[in-house]
Amino acid sequence: MDPSIIQNMNDVKSLPENVMGLHDESFFNLVSTLCGDVVSELFRVQSINTAKTLLRVVDVFSVLDLDCRELDDIRVKTRFILSDGTTMIKPGIKNNVNYIIELFRFKEQQLQQKQDVNYEKDMIYKLIQNNNLLKSLVLFHGKNETFGDTKETFLATFIDNIQTNLCRPINNYRYHELVERFAVALYILGSRYTYEFVRLNLVYALPCPTTINNLIRKSNLKLKEAEFRFDLLHQYFTSKNLKYGFVSEDSSTIIKKIIYDKDTNSFVGFCTPLHNGVPVARFFRTESFDQLKEWFDNVEKASFLNLQMVQPISELTTNLSPLMLAAYGLDNKFTLFDVVHKWAYIFDECFTKNIRIVGFSTGNIIQLLFL
Repeated sequence: MDPSIIQNMNDVKSLPENVMGLHDESFFNLVSTLCGDVVSELFRVQSINTAKTLLRVVDVFSVLDLDCRELDDIRVKTRFILSDGTTMIKPGIKNNVNYIIELFRFKEQQLQQKQDVNYEKDMIYKLIQNNNLLKSLVLFHGKNETFGDTKETFLATFIDNIQTNLCRPINNYRYHELVERFAVALYILGSRYTYEFVRLNLVYALPCPTTINNLIRKSNLKLKEAEFRFDLLHQYFTSKNLKYGFVSEDSSTIIKKIIYDKDTNSFVGFCTPLHNGVPVARFFRTESFDQLKEWFDNVEKASFLNLQMVQPISELTTNLSPLMLAAYGLDNKFTLFDVVHKWAYIFDECFTKNIRIVGFSTGNIIQLLFL
């Protein structure tokens, strides 16, 4: 629409909603009101009695060139006769005709858009009414909107994530951070097979195992046998502005099994050797088949998994999660001196990182340090 023709949008708003349905006298009266009696008479003599008819006419003024006495009166009202015998449509008449044509055209577009929107709304409404899943989703989101529950919850995020992926190609699925954290927890606590089973039955909901392994690797969640994660402990304490911690350890029986860890290029599952009570990391690393065979023949497989946990202590912050410092396999054959040396090692390493360990516990033994 040319803005130079329709400058006042109030004229469009003032048009009746049924303007496209007006005909005969109702139509001519409206034209007289908007553009004057001459324009109305010009339309009347041509039987242009509706807005739709007007929009289909190519040239409203072409009829004035006809050799017809019935048009003499309207020709005089709408044209100038120049000295050379030629004629010209009066500018006011021409402008009014163009104005009302564009006004009707714009109104027709508005009504068409409104019809399209109403049709789309009707289709959506019918679709929702015929689909219990969509109906439940609408009620769920409507309930949150009604009660002003804008807090991000896992359930709402989980549902939104599935809805988003439904519209994406299979190689372009995206997952919210909360969904990724849930997936990692499910993968770790339930094992790969459990995760695969859940994932197969919750299409679009969970990332593939390869993505989970990448997330675990990037977040330092994957433990390497016998490696103490003092750097990660330091990051955790620094982020929470903590200084004191309590160390505990305990063992749990495991199924004896030897596996190859590609990240450390070593074999895991043998009883980890101790040096002054401290487990030796990556001890079982070799490229010799004979060496590996000797270990299988002579080294006992670990029947226990020993965990070292650090619990932060703070008067200002509550509900602090413990951090797993180290894990390694053993056969539960060690001396009291091994335990004391290991505690001293942990205490010294933490002290260098401005972390004060105030106590240790292992099984039924609890040792408090007052430093």
